[in-house]
Amino acid sequence: MTRMPKRVGGRTPRIGPGTLLALAVCGVAVALGRATRRPHFPGERVWRGQAAPHASSPVALQPSPPPLVKPDPGYILDRADELKLAPGQRTALAALDARWRKQKERLISAMEAAADPARAGRAGSVERLAADLAGYSALSREFEVLRRRAWEDARRALSPDQARQIDAMLSRGSAK
Repeated sequence: MTRMPKRVGGRTPRIGPGTLLALAVCGVAVALGRATRRPHFPGERVWRGQAAPHASSPVALQPSPPPLVKPDPGYILDRADELKLAPGQRTALAALDARWRKQKERLISAMEAAADPARAGRAGSVERLAADLAGYSALSREFEVLRRRAWEDARRALSPDQARQIDAMLSRGSAK
């Protein structure tokens, strides 16, 4: 015995050529949308099914922020000719840069040791890991304080006009 489909609203439900065509068009549109999706910024991962923002959406209208620049005395020394630094300024900045590099090397070494308990020969308990991470955070804060101090000392070695030039370079995000 053949079973007839249940009647819906007085009609037998059927999938006709129009429904099949509509499903095919939707499938093609979804496939093309996924294939043409591009990342918005370098390193962004695009997941399946993720749609690009519409051109009028707030995300699409926001300009990209300038690159993050955390300058140190070497930043100024790299631009010595452009800033027209005097020989005395170059000498003072080179001394500040050497001091900063020495501090930086010491702190990076200590942060690497704090971040890698296996290399330092320490056990991997949760308490030890928490202590290592707290130590790493303290070293990271110290690193930033010393970097900022070195930058401020280096900036004080500049004339007001040179300081304005370096500020303009930083605002444009011209990091090397």
